[in-house]
Amino acid sequence: MRTFIYLTLLSTLLLATSCNNRKKEQVLPRISFKEYLNHTDEIAIDTDEIKHIEYVPLELTDDDASLVGHIQDIVLTEDYIYVLTLEEFKVFQFDRQGKYVRTITRQGNGPGELQSVGRTMWTDEAGEKIYISNGEGIQVFSSEGQFERQIKRGERLVSYAYGNGLDWVTEIATEYAPIDRSYFFGIGTFRYNADNSCDTLQLKKDFGDTSVVPLSETIFLNGRFMDCSDGYRYNVACNDTLFTISPEGIAPYLLLDRGPSSDEVKKYYFTHKNDVHKEMIYLQHACETPRHIYFRFFYNERFYILSYEKETHKILCNQTKFTFQNMKDFDTFMTCPGIENDVNGGLPIWFMHWNPEANIAVQTTSGATLAWMKEERMIKNLPDCLKDYPEDGNPVVAIYYFK
Repeated sequence: MRTFIYLTLLSTLLLATSCNNRKKEQVLPRISFKEYLNHTDEIAIDTDEIKHIEYVPLELTDDDASLVGHIQDIVLTEDYIYVLTLEEFKVFQFDRQGKYVRTITRQGNGPGELQSVGRTMWTDEAGEKIYISNGEGIQVFSSEGQFERQIKRGERLVSYAYGNGLDWVTEIATEYAPIDRSYFFGIGTFRYNADNSCDTLQLKKDFGDTSVVPLSETIFLNGRFMDCSDGYRYNVACNDTLFTISPEGIAPYLLLDRGPSSDEVKKYYFTHKNDVHKEMIYLQHACETPRHIYFRFFYNERFYILSYEKETHKILCNQTKFTFQNMKDFDTFMTCPGIENDVNGGLPIWFMHWNPEANIAVQTTSGATLAWMKEERMIKNLPDCLKDYPEDGNPVVAIYYFK
């Protein structure tokens, strides 16, 4: 009898311990953005994190065949730099020294042509295949620019797609649509087969909160997507969670508390499409390094940079001198405001992609933005290759090599 009682008590204790451990595992770190609006912390990346920076001006040929407009995405391989532009529906291929090689795609509806916006691009591990995604499907090219195959997604409309070849592809549902529609799939991971069939690996569709507004009015928009060591991270305006998307699944990683001051502002995160409420914390972009996640957001027209140290959860924040008008006029989606560059005093640091396997990050800065930064004396130590760089020149690619 005593043995039975002992085993029962032990079982109860183990169950209680297991439940407590699960509860502890469910407690996520939280960033309350409004708590840091008055901070004036110094946020910089120095030689403790980055060992080397390489600046690669992209060649502008005499016939303007390589003229690059607004860069929507960029891919770096061992041999090439691929640039996907917004306006021209083109992918330009340069070598690693910035010399123009060829233009891969053009605008159109046929195989090997691009039509819709909302495009992204990635490669396989060997850099032998280039995958270009638009809303409806994926185009596959060789590293020599030869079109190989086209994959249609059917009814699944996508805003972001990245992956490891076609064996594991992360896709994010199209934005600017109510999330209760039949075609809405949220975020998911997929595998595309040789016969163009697709296997769904995992989906997450439960976004929004009906206590705020009905799902029919909840808009899936203002998503922020970035590379991480495990795969990718993603956050959307109608949800306070930054998710990690990896081959192991989709899991919450961090809570992003924008601190709405009223029900009106809270509803705005769920329903607004173009304008930004003056009391709203708007997350404009984010990027991740081996040690930190950096968030760029604005509040009441002013831009801020916040750093989050992943191991210690230490948070720093700094109000920049930039306004929304600065960004709109000079540098909408590129370099500024950036992180202080204490590595070489060169361009402010704000990159588009981080490759954790190679431990490098890549950033683009237009010639016009570079000229503006020089005029505003925002660069402490201008690299020699950029001192006389023309304002109407092609963008410059900065490559950061992390330790």
